[in-house]
Amino acid sequence: MTDSDRYVLSCYEPLSVIDEDHGVWLVQHKTTKNIYVRKVLTIYNKAVYLQLKDHHIQGTPMIIEVVEDGDKLIVIEEYISGQTLSSVLDNGNRFTCE
Repeated sequence: MTDSDRYVLSCYEPLSVIDEDHGVWLVQHKTTKNIYVRKVLTIYNKAVYLQLKDHHIQGTPMIIEVVEDGDKLIVIEEYISGQTLSSVLDNGNRFTCE
């Protein structure tokens, strides 16, 4: 990781754990106060994340930062507020094909 990468990551302050087992945190940019999701990936294809960062796909979280640190990839992505699909389904909701 370069000094520039360290600086970029230092701009994001951890707020809370979303999924500790999978390295997912809610973070806040120290200057803009915007909220993001920080993921630490151990299985990844960096080229895919760089492509997604450069070519955002509508309906998916925007990739803000991609930093490789040894055998890990740290991804900062857009936080989208709302319920997870899992929680919607756990509440007994179902989707139909009508």
